[in-house]
Amino acid sequence: MKFYIFILMLFLSAVLFAEDHALHEQSLGGDWVVTISNLENETVTSMKIRFTNDKADSCLGGNWHKVDVVSHTTIDESFFPVNGALSYDYSEEKIVIGRNEICDAYLHLDGSFKNMSANGEYISFGWGSKKIGHFFLSRDTVNGS
Repeated sequence: MKFYIFILMLFLSAVLFAEDHALHEQSLGGDWVVTISNLENETVTSMKIRFTNDKADSCLGGNWHKVDVVSHTTIDESFFPVNGALSYDYSEEKIVIGRNEICDAYLHLDGSFKNMSANGEYISFGWGSKKIGHFFLSRDTVNGS
């Protein structure tokens, strides 16, 4: 009897994982556009990204996955690490995108979702914290994603 319960639990775990994976694909699939502004609300960096299911390395706890940067423009290469390893953690209401592989030198876009777009703050933290600017995230509607 224990064997059948084990098999049933294994099957239910696989079904729940598949449903979670399908929800992720449906909600975050396709291309997204991120606009990052400084504290004066001047756009410094724009990038087109894709959220992946690939696990990302991180010094922080959480369920981090890799972000692919498809293209970007910036007026200051040092403002946001578009050429570095980026990752994200996502829930129905919240998203965090940022650099997590350099411990104690984190750069995060931390925001809330509403109507399939998000906005929030651009912050740095580790040995202290600092607000750097703001961001806006939306689906790339120009290319039909």
